[in-house]
Amino acid sequence: ILKRHLHTGIATITLFSDTNEPLAERLIFVQNYDKLNLNLSTDKNSYATREKVSIKLNAKTRADSAALGHFSVSVIDESKVDVNEDKENTILSNMLLTSDLKGAVEQPNYYFTNITDKKLKELDLVMLTHGYRRFEWKQVLNNNEQPLAYQPEKSLEITGKAQNLLGSALAKANVTLLPTQSKQVFTTKADDKGYFAFRDMAFWDSTKFILQATNAKGKIYTKLIYNSDKPVPITPAMQPTNENVNAIISPAYLANNEKQQEELSKLGLGKGKMLKEVKIKGFKPDDQYETQSLAGAGHADQVLHSKDIGYGPSLASALTGKLRGVAFTNEGNPGHPQVPYLRGSVTNWPMLVVVDGVQLNDSDISILNPNDVETVEVLKYANAAIYGVQGGDGVLIITTKKGGSTKPEDIASTGVLPITVQGYQKVREFYSPKYESGITYNHPDLRSTIYWKPELVTDKDGNASFDFYNADGIGNYRVVVEGIDERGNLGRQTFTYKVQ
Repeated sequence: ILKRHLHTGIATITLFSDTNEPLAERLIFVQNYDKLNLNLSTDKNSYATREKVSIKLNAKTRADSAALGHFSVSVIDESKVDVNEDKENTILSNMLLTSDLKGAVEQPNYYFTNITDKKLKELDLVMLTHGYRRFEWKQVLNNNEQPLAYQPEKSLEITGKAQNLLGSALAKANVTLLPTQSKQVFTTKADDKGYFAFRDMAFWDSTKFILQATNAKGKIYTKLIYNSDKPVPITPAMQPTNENVNAIISPAYLANNEKQQEELSKLGLGKGKMLKEVKIKGFKPDDQYETQSLAGAGHADQVLHSKDIGYGPSLASALTGKLRGVAFTNEGNPGHPQVPYLRGSVTNWPMLVVVDGVQLNDSDISILNPNDVETVEVLKYANAAIYGVQGGDGVLIITTKKGGSTKPEDIASTGVLPITVQGYQKVREFYSPKYESGITYNHPDLRSTIYWKPELVTDKDGNASFDFYNADGIGNYRVVVEGIDERGNLGRQTFTYKVQ
């Protein structure tokens, strides 16, 4: 097998019998010449402190053609940060080595710097001592491979299931998604099994939505289940380490960090602050519960928890006689309007009903199952004033159980379901000062990380550039660029310049 036809990384060699039974197997590491050539250049070999540095990047493939790719850049002051290149976790060591092995590799980048025959033999020993099987041959040969548990994500999406109140799938249900901070409305239809999906969406992290489903008659006598994000599986590379972190950090770094804190303290910006005496007070159990009330937990005239609500043919029936000063019309008739009233109300209007933070139309609670309710809060007079005029006749706050009889990672609700969804994160740009000539700066610049840019894209000719300003530290500054091109070729390059 010609090695030049294989990509750099771990490969598996298996010996089969004449009946396709695997007899022996081992891992090998292919060290090819398919890495990107990254060339970094500056207009000077040495710079002054706080001087502007401009660096050009040119990326080429093994065939010497321009590489269009995405790269990250970091610049550090080596006098403040201890560097051991063999122990570093790089894009090469992670994607080509450690991510394919179950055990830990003590010095992963050792096998990708200054490659020699000796290192290749040692890397082969690593392959022999990390027995690993990515797949079962019987499944592959029988075309019986298991589907991927985590499919590639092409966009943000919100998915779930619509059911009727008895828990059966609501086929072809009309599902509506309303962002709370926008006037946009998204609609879709569930499939024959009640599953729905809003795809090709884009929104920021912690965006709040309201899900609502209606049956064929346009009624919201439905139950919604939202599929929340599943946690990412823990891989061997993510396992916690027993290594003493304090022993790794260099004394120079700790000394520089102490100087930074001293300077911040002089400016009144220090992170440390002496607190006055703090007294911790306990809370009654009734002050700690899930609620969507604008007043917060512990500010209701009466609170009923799920164990106090009990069972009944309807929520109104289960609450009758348990809520002080509250009466229900058409109580005990499932399918008919069940509206709460506050006894002694001057206007005799129904109470405002809020379910999971959303106002219920017509204050009709007949769509709610008592088994799905976590807490019921009654707000009267002063406590209800936070809802303005709408709360003048009292407010009934109903919070449903999160999860119910569904899987732990799912959230269920009846009629309407408020959800907070993880979206794209707004990331602050890494701070890098800009020193202008002719201006005197009195405060010392003690940065150890001089510059960081997570996204640097080369053009069609493989070129890109970036600039930044040095700190006050003198000595060697280390630049690291690593990334991947559009064909999947990896590249990493380090570059050092002097500040004096």
